[in-house]
Amino acid sequence: MNLLNSQTHLTLTIIIFSKSHHHRLINTLLRLIKNPLFELTNKLAVIQLLGKLKGQEFVLMDAALDEIESKLKSQHNEEIYQAFTLLTILIPYLNANTNFDRLLQAVQLKLADYKKKIREVALKGLTLLVPHLSPSKVSRLFQSVQLKLANNDRNVRQIALKSLGVLIPNLPPSEINPLLQQAQLKLLDNENNVREAARNCLTLLIPQYHPVKSACYFKPFS
Repeated sequence: MNLLNSQTHLTLTIIIFSKSHHHRLINTLLRLIKNPLFELTNKLAVIQLLGKLKGQEFVLMDAALDEIESKLKSQHNEEIYQAFTLLTILIPYLNANTNFDRLLQAVQLKLADYKKKIREVALKGLTLLVPHLSPSKVSRLFQSVQLKLANNDRNVRQIALKSLGVLIPNLPPSEINPLLQQAQLKLLDNENNVREAARNCLTLLIPQYHPVKSACYFKPFS
């Protein structure tokens, strides 16, 4: 489906720049994206094509978010994976008009999934989203994740530490020092996967603080 090269599609080029057909073309492409029988590969091509239509970024993102959200609510692994594939492709097109709360809520739900592979792919989705969040949203997410460190479920504690690892580069210095202490405590967790996540979290934390300010927080275990 080679629609992206306008040099080989003169007719398409004429339609794109014809005001009388521009709106009709947009609507047709949006219907294709929402069609559940239309293959993902072709949808990605259509989404990229829509991104090339001048002034249609906001419309494009609404349709794309519908597609991602719909697939994230699916009970089928393959559709969930497709949702995160779409998110990866569309990240460069995100802008100030994008409803990040909507995406973040959907991704957070998958972080709590009982399947390890789904949690891992959701963590990658979180990694994509965090750089686009405002400081206040990062702070709220950080506080929410922190509470999960004391959860009785080892999987919840593990994914919480991994999520904190994603948030660390976007946290202010005032949050780093207390988090360092919490991560150290998790090195004593009775579950190996939690201890490993804590070690990885500490690896990301240590370069983020000033030694003088954090000396009272970071106390290596003997």
